[in-house]
Amino acid sequence: MAFTVPKILANKKDKGWFKKIIKLESNTSEGEIKSSLSKTLIFIISLVFFGFFIGTGSGNGFKLLKKIETGEIDHNDRIKFIDGDYSKVEIVGSNSSFIFYLEKGNKTVMISPINGIIKSIEVIK
Repeated sequence: MAFTVPKILANKKDKGWFKKIIKLESNTSEGEIKSSLSKTLIFIISLVFFGFFIGTGSGNGFKLLKKIETGEIDHNDRIKFIDGDYSKVEIVGSNSSFIFYLEKGNKTVMISPINGIIKSIEVIK
C-alpha cells in the first residue's frame, strides 16, 4: 500500500485538484512526486501507529488507576520472596528485570527486582 498509493497518485499529477493539494511546480518529475508521496505516507502511517500505542497505553493506565481508587482489584497472585515471606498481590505489569504489583490493602504500586528477591510467583484461583 505504501508503494502503490504514491504510484497511483503520481499518475494524477496533471489534474487541477492534485496540483492544488500538493502544490506542485510545473517541472517536477514523476519520480520526485512518487518519492515525496512515499515519504509523506510513511510519516502518516508511523504517526498513526505512534498515536495508537500511546493512546492504548494511556487508556489502560487510567483504567487501572480507576480500579485502584475504587478498590476493584482482585488479588489473584502470590509472591514468595527469597527470605520465605509470602505476599498476596495483584501483578499489574512486568518486564525482564522488574515486577510491578499491588499488595492487598495498599494502593501504592510496588516495584521489585525479579532476580535475587523473588523465589516464585503463584496464580491463585
